[in-house]
Amino acid sequence: MPSPYFQLHQINAVTVIELHLPDDLDSVEFDKLNESMLHLFDGRSAENWVLDMAQTHYVGSAGLGL
Repeated sequence: MPSPYFQLHQINAVTVIELHLPDDLDSVEFDKLNESMLHLFDGRSAENWVLDMAQTHYVGSAGLGL
């Protein structure tokens, strides 16, 4: 599922989620992001994941909860 807020990259046996969050993500868009990320893990929880936040400049408490 494409999202303007993240990209997936496969590096060997690791799936990298590269986050691109704006500083002013509203609650509706955040809920969409949260839902789309949850779908990424459906049936894939045993895989290796890395959350790359290098392109994210600010994360509030809701983002940390993500």
